Amino acid sequence: MDERDLRGLIGRVKDGRLSRRAFVQRMMAVGLTAPVGECSFASA
Repeated sequence: MDERDLRGLIGRVKDGRLSRRAFVQRMMAVGLTAPVGECSFASA
């Protein structure tokens, strides 16, 4: 997963097309932790 993929997922969460829970589960699946994912929302 690269930055473009991550930004796409963040956009889907902001649009309501992906739940935060599903986002965090995807981040965990690729080895990123929940705090990293949550920080992504603050910076995007």
